[in-house]
Amino acid sequence: LTQTANLSNASIDSMQQALATIGGTAKNAGVSMQDASTAIGLLTNKGFSSAQASQDLNHALIQMQAPSAQAKKTMDQLGISFTDAQGNMKSLPSILQEISTNMDGMSSSQKAEALKKMFGTAGMGAILPLLDSIKDKSGNTTTSWQAFSDQIQKTSKDGATATKSLEDQSAEMQQNIGSKLKRLNDNW
Repeated sequence: LTQTANLSNASIDSMQQALATIGGTAKNAGVSMQDASTAIGLLTNKGFSSAQASQDLNHALIQMQAPSAQAKKTMDQLGISFTDAQGNMKSLPSILQEISTNMDGMSSSQKAEALKKMFGTAGMGAILPLLDSIKDKSGNTTTSWQAFSDQIQKTSKDGATATKSLEDQSAEMQQNIGSKLKRLNDNW
């Protein structure tokens, strides 16, 4: 949460609220907290407020889980599926990559029309900038999905390593204090 706020134009409080807004829908869709945070963070870097980013992304996720007949027709025409062979939602980056790849060569108005049919106006508002982010291989954490996500992952791993180290040090200190107290008791 803190790292997402640091990498984006969101505050910790607004990210907390954004994740609370989208949490249930994201969990039901199988979207990880890291992917939801990455998406919201990147959208805030595109000028969205955290609240607007979470609402628009929430709408898009709902449309992915239960596409309308019109959305399903557009998806079929483009060869896009939001689910795997077992019927489970694909990861959000995989879905975005698939949409991006299958819409390559379309004009901006054709892309907007297809996205509006699949996600509605609100959902399209979130998906369109995320398609740019998923294609961005610049390594810039402000605009690139991969760079943003990698930085969150690195920080999470560093945080887990630091926590483990502190736990180990604490256990060693307790053991040392315990043995010193035992020696003191034996000498008494």
